[in-house]
Amino acid sequence: MERESLDETIFYLVRHAPHAAVGTRLCGRAQGHRLDQNGRERAGRVARILAAARPAAVYASPLERTVETGEAIAQACGVPLQIAAALTEIDFGRWTGMDFSSLETDPDWRGWNIARATARAPGGESMGEVQARTARWIGSVRALHPGERVVAVSHADVIKAILAEALGWSLDRHDRLQIDPASISRLAVADWGAKVLSINEVIDDATDAGRDQDEGRGPGVLVPQHGPGGREHRPRPFPARLSEQ
Repeated sequence: MERESLDETIFYLVRHAPHAAVGTRLCGRAQGHRLDQNGRERAGRVARILAAARPAAVYASPLERTVETGEAIAQACGVPLQIAAALTEIDFGRWTGMDFSSLETDPDWRGWNIARATARAPGGESMGEVQARTARWIGSVRALHPGERVVAVSHADVIKAILAEALGWSLDRHDRLQIDPASISRLAVADWGAKVLSINEVIDDATDAGRDQDEGRGPGVLVPQHGPGGREHRPRPFPARLSEQ
């Protein structure tokens, strides 16, 4: 019998750096949301930190804010940026581009935030579908990079879906995870499963007020956690060698 590889692939899950609409508008997959000056500076700081990790590959969601963040990281790491459709933002359907102040009066929006495990954005995607496509992507990329480090630049809810899969959490617990702009969460993936190493690590970030897009504006939570509440969890497997959705 062929011996299973024990090589861990470390994924650095990076939320894109800030842009002008963070915390006020549900941008979703809308075009035109590029990094502002603060965002470019923050992307540069993250890039310098990740360069020291010497990742073998840098991937990004195809949206402008993730591509610009990914380009800064890839350049600092000396590797080409690769675009991964599986890392793209949730398709929010008719909610795309709406202000959070308008969404707060929509009963469907309230239902979405209460029951993420079953709810679907109107005319869009469920968070479960996001979790399925990212799990397949994680498995495929891990098979390409066993024992290496990989950067994945994505969006708050997409990163939450990846972390919830590894932790064995219901997506209804999404609001227990804080993923700030330009934050790094680390995930180890091997044949034995997946293990969360850290969540929402930020760099010199005391002035940032941007929060997850589904929460609107508010003070950021800037303390890194080594797993939720410091508790250990049982590793969960990701599918391997499956093509990206």
